[in-house]
Order: sequence, then structure tokens, then C-alpha cells
Amino acid sequence: MPPIHWLTDHLPVRRRLGTDPLHASITAGARYTPVPIDRLKVTGNLAPSILARRRLDEPFTIDRGKRLAVVLPFRDREAHLAHTLPRIRQALETQGIDYRIVIVEQAPGQLFSRAQTINIGTEIAGDAVDYFCFHDVDMYPEAAEYGCPSQPLRLVKRFSTTFRRQSAISGCYFSGAIAIRRDQFLAANGFDNGFRGHGSQDEDFFLRCLLAGLVPYEDTQGVFGELDNPVGEESYRRNQVRKRNKRQMIWQCYRRRIGQSGVNNLQFRLLDRRDDGRVARVLVDPQER
Repeated sequence: MPPIHWLTDHLPVRRRLGTDPLHASITAGARYTPVPIDRLKVTGNLAPSILARRRLDEPFTIDRGKRLAVVLPFRDREAHLAHTLPRIRQALETQGIDYRIVIVEQAPGQLFSRAQTINIGTEIAGDAVDYFCFHDVDMYPEAAEYGCPSQPLRLVKRFSTTFRRQSAISGCYFSGAIAIRRDQFLAANGFDNGFRGHGSQDEDFFLRCLLAGLVPYEDTQGVFGELDNPVGEESYRRNQVRKRNKRQMIWQCYRRRIGQSGVNNLQFRLLDRRDDGRVARVLVDPQER
């Protein structure tokens, strides 16, 4: 039998759904609209479960009266942090949101794990908050709604400045700045702790949300600026790292193990913590199981 990586790289183990039960609810011109899933690639065994859970039980709403924890995972990006952090705080204070910011810095020694540092940030924030916003440190808000959404919400729709080929985001991209209620995040079991480097952790989280019966939305008026990625990150963006993460995600979906690793089995060492009440900065060493 060929090795697993050959099968996942060469065989059509995933296919596009090709349909979206909420197609009629994706309204042109509406500010908040469900992220379409018709072009989402999934293994055949997951497709029925995703489609069966794809329904709207209540209208989408935003509540600015809830308590927010913004989780900023990063490493080796002090210049990005210095640029982005004050802009996030300004937007939150302008909107009158009760917030805390948890900056999670991963210690040197292994490939950066955005997935696990986000999970750690939610653990540090604790149960005193109602919802989270997972925020990339290289994206700063220009027009963004930080209130508590009734369903997971991608705040980013368009970039005013970016190194990407396209400034507008389409499809199943679910990253950059994501707001989600704490109970919904726990229902999805957070992010998979096994991802290292870049690639697939956001797609995996999107699938977790769908399988938990959630309906991810996007803010069609959300505008962010995107800073250039430093040269130091290039080693984490090598094709072999992305391919490894993709294979891991596909294999877990195929075996229906998606969602088993997350906040339920999170392990890390807290190396340092500084807290001024509004902003907590922690240095952590994620532990692999």
C-alpha cells in the first residue's frame, strides 16, 4: 500500500461540496452574511454531517455589551505588535467595548504554532470573558466591528494595503481577525494543538465550527491593513511544512478524528507574565502530547 502522504497528495480524497443549503441567505449588499461553503473541499465521509448541520436557527446579531478578550499570538514581530496594538485598542475604546488583550508570545525552540498559542490565550483569559477575537499581529483595523457576534464572524473582507495578490477575501478563508463566543469556541474544542508552522490550522478550525453546528459569517464592510511578513518567517512557510499540515488535516478528517485535540488536552509552560489590567503579555512554551 502506498504511504499516506502519497495518497493524500495524489488521490482525490477530498471534493468540493458543490452546494450550500444557505445559498439563499447569502444576500448581496448585506453587511453580515454567511461564509459560503459550496467550494469547500472535504472528505466524503464529512460532507453529510456538515450539510445536515448547515441551518440558521436565529437571525445574526451583534452585541457590544459583552466582555471581550482579544488574543494576539506572535513571535519575532515586535514591530508589527507596536503598529497593530494601539490601533486595536483605539477601535475597541471608540466602540465602547469592555475588553482585555492577551498577547501570547511563543518562546524559541520549535516551529511557531499559531493554533496552540491561540488556545493558550483563551486559557489565560479565563471564564471572565464572553467572547474572543483571534487577531493576527500583522493586520490592523481600519473599519471593523468588534462587538460580540451571535455566530463566529470573520472581521476582514478587504485589505487597504497587502502583499497578497488580491485585496478582497472570498471563499472559505476564515482567519486574520475572527470573533467568536466563548461557549461556541469550547463547543468546537478550539484549534488543533498538533499544527506547527503555517497552513491548514484555520481551515481545520472552520471545519470544526461547521461540525459543531455553527454558521461562520463575514463582515462585508470590514477593512484592514496588512503589514509585510518578515523574512524570518519564510522558513516556516516552506512547502514541506504546509504539505505536512495539509496531510495531517486530511487524514484526521478521513478518520473522523477532527476536533479531538484542542482546549480539552492543552499543555504548556508559562514562562513569564506581565499584566496591567487591560493588556496581559505572556511568554509560553507549548507542549506537544
